[in-house]
Amino acid sequence: MSLLPNSLMGRLHVGLTMLLSALVILAAAPNLAAEQSQAAVKEASTRFKRGVELFDEGDFRTALIEFRRAYAVAPDFNVLYNIGQTQYQLSDYAGAFGTLTRYLEDGGEKIKADRRGEVESALKKLEARVGKLRVSSNVEGAEILVDDVKVGVTPLAEPLLVSAGRRKVSAASGTRPVVVRKIDVAGGDDVELSLDFPVLEKKPSGQITLPTPSPPVERYNRMPMWISLVAAAGFTAGAGVSGVLALRAKDELAEQLDTFPTTAEQLDDARSKTQTLAIVADVLGVAGVLAAGVTVYFIVDPPVESGDEEPAKPAAARLLVAPTGLWLQGQF
Repeated sequence: MSLLPNSLMGRLHVGLTMLLSALVILAAAPNLAAEQSQAAVKEASTRFKRGVELFDEGDFRTALIEFRRAYAVAPDFNVLYNIGQTQYQLSDYAGAFGTLTRYLEDGGEKIKADRRGEVESALKKLEARVGKLRVSSNVEGAEILVDDVKVGVTPLAEPLLVSAGRRKVSAASGTRPVVVRKIDVAGGDDVELSLDFPVLEKKPSGQITLPTPSPPVERYNRMPMWISLVAAAGFTAGAGVSGVLALRAKDELAEQLDTFPTTAEQLDDARSKTQTLAIVADVLGVAGVLAAGVTVYFIVDPPVESGDEEPAKPAAARLLVAPTGLWLQGQF
């Protein structure tokens, strides 16, 4: 038969073949009983029949589990044929190739000529769907996994047979970081793949020198500078506004003096308003100068705090006095 049972008829045909294999197991039960218990043979037969049912229903993964369990409980080369068929349905071409090859080796002359010819023909087809991976590593005893399934430890005695397609190959060794590679394998490929772990520096005494973390560096806290800068700007702006209002109040007082008739009460109110605005402008101006001085202090000698970042360069600034007000010039 062909190893292409994708149609319903093909599945039923394979199912009948599996049932025949089950009868072979039952017929061999008296001979197997000499080495294994009748309970083991009965369990193997039950699991085999269950695998046949699951295969015919299309549940290939569960069928494969049952076939493998039956073979583990009571090994019989006939079950290898069914395992190989199921692996083929799951597109595990490398697994099917290995299992069917072992089937021919273990069965030997017990396999009928037509069945042997069928399996040999299937193996030729599978050769075009598998490739070889020659995996090496700079660490002995590292576990090698293909698609997250362990296939051996380094150094590998022979190349790995893998199904064609994109394969995930990884190496794991103790607490070292896992080395992972993804590689595309075409049918018939023979690829070399190196999974080397990073080399750790060793001292003469044999001790491993691990990278030492960089010591924390100092960085500057700019928050006080910005607070004082905002305060200086606010005080200066308030002083300017108050000065303008004081000048307007002074002009209004002059108009009151030139106005006739006017009262002493109106003149007192105008004088009081002018004086108050002038005092407010003076106070805000002094506060602005003080805040500007504090800002310059924090720029020249900013507070330092511990951190992991490189410190910013100290800002350079200078305070300029102009007829129109105070000016802060610098680099932040």
